[in-house]
Amino acid sequence: CIVAVLVIMLLARVQSTRKANEFAGDLETVLSETSERLQKLSVGDLDSPFPESKYEDEFADMLHDSQNMAATLNNIISDASRILGEMGNGNFAIKSECRDQYTGKFQNLLVAMRDLRDQMVETLEMVDTAAQQVYAGSDNLSQSAQALAEGATDQAGAVEELTSTIANITEEAEKSAQN
Repeated sequence: CIVAVLVIMLLARVQSTRKANEFAGDLETVLSETSERLQKLSVGDLDSPFPESKYEDEFADMLHDSQNMAATLNNIISDASRILGEMGNGNFAIKSECRDQYTGKFQNLLVAMRDLRDQMVETLEMVDTAAQQVYAGSDNLSQSAQALAEGATDQAGAVEELTSTIANITEEAEKSAQN
């Protein structure tokens, strides 16, 4: 019995050591791959897949949370890029498609983009108002120039009549002087 118990204990020890080494190797692989993936994430790689864990444990939870974080970052960056691109093309009626994901510090980004949009709209409205005022001023100037041209034409006609009248008076004066 003692020999059987010792053999069982020895087999259990070997089996548990083998399982422990296998678990430690899997854990080391997952941690190493996760570290590499998080380094890629820190330099902007939001699309590469995260490693998977064979076990349902804290590491699997951490990987799942990391995947969710990368997906949220990807959505926010894509949304911000789309909004700013549309504003660059003159579309200031653009809105966020994932407003609920802008939480924490990301809320500041959404507010800053909204403020930028509002300021651009206000500036464009001021430019439009100024353009309308310039148009009205140039129209008034055009009308004044037209009136001035008509006045100059009238003056030229009056000077011509006056010249003709003076010529007639001169001619009549010469006739009178001869008589």
